[in-house]
Amino acid sequence: AAMMKLGEMYEKGEGTPRNLDKAREMYQQAKAKGHPKADAALKRLNKQQPRAAQQVQKGNAAQEQARKEAEAKRQAVERERARQAELERQKAAQERAAQQKAAQEMAAKEKAAREQAAREKAAKEKAKRDALTRQQKEEAARRAAQQKAVQQKAAQQKLAQQKAAQEAAARRKAEAEAKQEAEKKGFKSDPCQGPAARVMSNCKK
Repeated sequence: AAMMKLGEMYEKGEGTPRNLDKAREMYQQAKAKGHPKADAALKRLNKQQPRAAQQVQKGNAAQEQARKEAEAKRQAVERERARQAELERQKAAQERAAQQKAAQEMAAKEKAAREQAAREKAAKEKAKRDALTRQQKEEAARRAAQQKAVQQKAAQQKLAQQKAAQEAAARRKAEAEAKQEAEKKGFKSDPCQGPAARVMSNCKK
């Protein structure tokens, strides 16, 4: 009777998980002990076995469906994670590209500013050199003009001196010639006025 009761508990799942194989085993042991209801229980169990197999199959199918759904859900989660990771990667790449572009633009602006400052400095230095060169040229031209004026003045003075000397020489020559001419005239009119008057006895006093 105890084996029959335990078989019923396994058959119905009372106090224990339902297990038809265990129930059959209990019924067979009860039949071996001569229990009158064991054959009927075994027949009933044999009728239930196809339905149980179907239930097991349904349970297995449900488990497989649940497993597939769980796997699909897991894959969807993985895909979403991968998509989010790819979005994050793209966003990070875009941010890096923007930062790099900004850095390049800043470097280009700084380079342009340095080049502009260098050009302005070079232009100022060139203007200063040009102004200095112009001043030097003007100063050289002024000194040359002064030197030329001095040279011209000296030449003029020299010419004036030469002319004065020539005029003085001409005057002296003219005076000498006039004196000689006067002496010649005086000798002819008055011998005592000539150069030989000192040796002439008639001219002695």
